[in-house]
Amino acid sequence: MLLGLDSDIMRIMNRNLKKHNDLELISLMFESKQEEEIAFSELYDRYETMLRAYVITVIRDHIITEDLVQETFITFYNTIKKGNEFPNVPGFLIKVARNLCLNTKRKDNRNTPLGDYDIASDNTSGYENKELLELIIMSTEFLKDKYRRAFMFKEFDGLKYREIAEIESIALATAKIRVMRARKMIISTLKPYIKDISK
Repeated sequence: MLLGLDSDIMRIMNRNLKKHNDLELISLMFESKQEEEIAFSELYDRYETMLRAYVITVIRDHIITEDLVQETFITFYNTIKKGNEFPNVPGFLIKVARNLCLNTKRKDNRNTPLGDYDIASDNTSGYENKELLELIIMSTEFLKDKYRRAFMFKEFDGLKYREIAEIESIALATAKIRVMRARKMIISTLKPYIKDISK
């Protein structure tokens, strides 16, 4: 739990908030201090697992992952309180986490030009469906590290093949092949799930 509130009260009130969509929860955060804490706690619980899965896939370090997940939600909270609109909460969270991951990697690879990224953009790399997004992130766990990294850099971080090649110290053609193979393996893994979602 990110914010402090009596656990019994939280459980009772959270049950009533499960039916609210993200925008309704954000609106509640401006009603009162108590509603703010409970509504934000529900948003945190709703997306924390998905966000942690994304960050650990990119960073591969549990301690750093925990720090970045918390920092992502702090940024999210502060942005809400500034009155910004959120048409796509999971997309925004992934973009914030992506930038934090890139900044972390940039510190480790200071000679790698990664460019600047706008975390407030509404573009979510085409993955606007929360359930599908979670499935894609989970499916990357079945990939070898070299394919997973290439896929994440391309599809979630929006990097060009040249940038991926520079980060991974590989040839441009190899970067393209890794992304292509990762996509094929993920599609193969997700086929039965996608059929179930579309029914």
